[in-house]
Amino acid sequence: MIGKKKRRAAAILFLLGAAGTGFFLFAPGACRTSPDTGTRPEGSPWPEGDQFVEENGKSLRLTVYDVVAAPGGGTVTFSAKLEKVRLVLANPDLKGREISFFLDGKPAGAAVSAGEGISTVSVPAPAPGPHEIRATLGNGRAFGILLVAPKGARAFVTDIDHTISDFPEPKVPFASIEEMPPLPNASSVLMRLSKQHVIVYLTARDDAILQKTKAWLRFHGFPWGPVLGRDLQFWDLFKKGQGAPSHKQRALQALRQALPDIRFGAGDLAGDMNAYLANGISPFLIAPEGTKVPEGAQRASGWREIEEALEAAGRKDVEPPADPR
Repeated sequence: MIGKKKRRAAAILFLLGAAGTGFFLFAPGACRTSPDTGTRPEGSPWPEGDQFVEENGKSLRLTVYDVVAAPGGGTVTFSAKLEKVRLVLANPDLKGREISFFLDGKPAGAAVSAGEGISTVSVPAPAPGPHEIRATLGNGRAFGILLVAPKGARAFVTDIDHTISDFPEPKVPFASIEEMPPLPNASSVLMRLSKQHVIVYLTARDDAILQKTKAWLRFHGFPWGPVLGRDLQFWDLFKKGQGAPSHKQRALQALRQALPDIRFGAGDLAGDMNAYLANGISPFLIAPEGTKVPEGAQRASGWREIEEALEAAGRKDVEPPADPR
């Protein structure tokens, strides 16, 4: 009973805090990032576009989930979610709509949105490397990333909020990407790491702001990489095992099936460290001096310190520090 009271109190505090920032009640256009051109900068795998489509004059959100697949042929499955745009954490799922999928611009099949508004298709796995997933409904479209990992690829996983982004998450839907600063040196260090690693962004952000997250990463010069978030529902606040640490632990477990050689991870919370350690990944905790650090993790005050720690360990995981930008 006490556990239920604590979870209920936490949910009330969340709602009060969210209401104070304007996060809980927001207009459909709050998360828009750019005109839905369906284009991407030359030489960049980051797809540009929006998550919003129109149906009978109403705005719907269509989210394409990024996928990381193992090499070696077989099939790869990707999916999209369709929902009405109302309240954060309370967007009704839409069933019974046919969603068409395209892989690198070529038709990849269609599926009707079913439970939780999800449409799923499977196709033969393409060659290793980044590929663009496009989902369409009527004249609207949304984009995602399929990464078929090269054989033997090494990976580095990083959290986003207070790890590479220096901006309060509840305010993200209402701020422009220019107003949200990154942590110092985060993009340049990760860019150097990306020369020898696949970079994966693992976040507890709701999928409603994933497209804006990608636009922010692109704008601030971060290396390309899949962005893995979650479909957070209001009632998840009351359920055990639905918090950010549990989400990340499950996501990392699945990710290791496609990328067995995940060398390091970075985050700002003890829960992040525990998720990494549970999956055999050496983590860096970005935190000020004096912070209690879980056993097996290493504290760093910032990204330069992470880079120096990797070099000091004798690992050839970064190139000489020459900012590619």
